[in-house]
Amino acid sequence: MDSFLENVEQWTKREEQRKTEALNKLAYLIVMSQGAPDKSFDTLSDLELHLDVGDNQSSARLPKENLYDCLRRDWAKQFSTITNLKTKKDTANQEDLLFGSCSELCQGWALATEGEEAAGVQWEGFEDEVELLNSIAAHIGLKHPIIYDTFNDIFPDKATERKILSLAIRCPNDSCGWTGELRNKEEHFKQCNKFPVTCPNNCGRSVSRDMVSTHTEDECPRTILSCPFARVGCKQKVQRQEMESHLDSTTRVHLDFTYSKNNNTEDELMDTKTKLIETKAELSKTKAELSKTKAELSKTKAELSKTKVELSETKVELKEAVKQLKLLSVKHTNSFLWRIDGFSEILKRAQTDKDENDICSDPFYTKIGTESYGYKLKVEFYPNGFGNGKNTHLSVSIIVMKGEYDVILPWPFAENVKLTLIDQQENPGQRQNKTKEFVGKDLKSFARPVTDENIGWGFDEFVSREELYARRFIVDDTLFLQVEIKSTSS
Repeated sequence: MDSFLENVEQWTKREEQRKTEALNKLAYLIVMSQGAPDKSFDTLSDLELHLDVGDNQSSARLPKENLYDCLRRDWAKQFSTITNLKTKKDTANQEDLLFGSCSELCQGWALATEGEEAAGVQWEGFEDEVELLNSIAAHIGLKHPIIYDTFNDIFPDKATERKILSLAIRCPNDSCGWTGELRNKEEHFKQCNKFPVTCPNNCGRSVSRDMVSTHTEDECPRTILSCPFARVGCKQKVQRQEMESHLDSTTRVHLDFTYSKNNNTEDELMDTKTKLIETKAELSKTKAELSKTKAELSKTKAELSKTKVELSETKVELKEAVKQLKLLSVKHTNSFLWRIDGFSEILKRAQTDKDENDICSDPFYTKIGTESYGYKLKVEFYPNGFGNGKNTHLSVSIIVMKGEYDVILPWPFAENVKLTLIDQQENPGQRQNKTKEFVGKDLKSFARPVTDENIGWGFDEFVSREELYARRFIVDDTLFLQVEIKSTSS
């Protein structure tokens, strides 16, 4: 639209006189063609009523489209907004009437009703004027000439307005690829990075929106800058365009600042050197202490290694001593008596906890003849029974264990074993002990142990629960179980 207006303006300057005459003559010619050479109208509505056109057309008559209607229709189709049409009845400058003071075409139409006498004007005498107006029409796509007068009555066409506002346009700013509808132009301009804006410092320059920060930081003469000598004490802030003048006028002050700063720097440097010397001395002292500590650490490590060796030797000696102690603490007898205290609690645990269903005696060694060595055994006792005697009897078995003398003993274990549950009657003559015997056989239970102990072997039904409580086998919640070993070779 802008390029079109520029073309029209250039053309109108060359043809101003012809256009002015043509517009006036053609306007009056239209009035004459309607048969009213001596009549004028105060408003456009009165004119329409007289001509029987527009909104005032009579519904009783068939609509008749004349030149007047064609001009009105075509003109309304081309433009959709009214911006600045100025009508001046006392001016002959028809360019203002046509384009407005802002050179913007406007929607609407008007007819002249005053001026020179139009009587006797014929169509044949206006060929040049018609050609002139048709040239204007060709530029803007009208089928009929454009005619203006001093009326300011405008008839907007909303449908055409929407259509024109929907036209696709492209942003005129360089490097901006935005395209959209005409209605969105102003909104886009508000955020377009390439849209030219005035410098915020009011320096007079217009730059694209995305270059404002670059302009103000690097170019704008009105940007406030800190003095280059701010580091040495100058607190002044001036506009870029005044910086050179500031530097020229304060040279002496800047030199004083610089001299003072240098003096302070020298003092700080001397202090730093002094501190550095002190730090080096402390560092040397620390290194010496570190070396001493390392030497002590090495000595401590050596002592620790020696202590570890001694500890290892001590452990070996302790292990051997414990072994000997255990060996000495184990009885060497062929008649082993086992006292079992707290029988009721032992029985209760055996009945409720499967992991505590048995108890074992201390190990003991048998004696071979007159020798003080023999087989290592222990007694296993099931207070709630085992196997066939579960929940009804006491079960007792003998377990052969790995001993110190196994290498010189004859295998398998083939001694006679006698198990006796002692009746605790006060009168020994009235006692009825419960006794059972067996002889070691060629079974795994009596073979030389390869683990700590073999599987026990004995009697699942050693004594019944009824028999246990019928006699005085349990006194003060205690019972006694005796194991006697006899050699089968004697």
